[in-house]
Amino acid sequence: MTVVSSFNFGPDYIRKLHKTATKESSGKFTKLYIRKLQKDKYNRQQNSIKSKLIFGPSTGSQTNKLKPFSGPDKDYGDLCNELGCGELPISQEDLEQRQITILNNLKLSVQEINLLERKTIDQAKSDDWHRERKHRLTASNFGRVCKLRSNTPRINTIKYILYSEVFTPKTAAMT
Repeated sequence: MTVVSSFNFGPDYIRKLHKTATKESSGKFTKLYIRKLQKDKYNRQQNSIKSKLIFGPSTGSQTNKLKPFSGPDKDYGDLCNELGCGELPISQEDLEQRQITILNNLKLSVQEINLLERKTIDQAKSDDWHRERKHRLTASNFGRVCKLRSNTPRINTIKYILYSEVFTPKTAAMT
């Protein structure tokens, strides 16, 4: 009820509610409070008008739209050559065959999964854990990959996943 009254009457709803319920004036302090609310609202409107006159009308709807990714910026260097991701000197069939081979190497039977789980219990202390982690999308990176937007360039995420050891400084606590 109070929310509806507040919406219908604005800042005056307290006075009207009090006057309807008690048939008396709401008092000096309530009236001061109402005047303060009205003055604040007026000042916000005036500031908005002034800023529109100075800076022009708001283009919030235009600035919030994300531009589709159209490749790397020429001013930031040639990423393809820098990362060595130019044209591959292999045929499409050979590439698909290598892809299938890698995916088959990642598949494990139930017994192999249980054995690997036991061998990698110590995680960071286990060499097997480090070796397996390099070949798989881990839970810590899964969210990052799933939340990528369609217009976000993938290159930084790929570099982070593949080469994070290079970028992460080794400290005494990590060894």
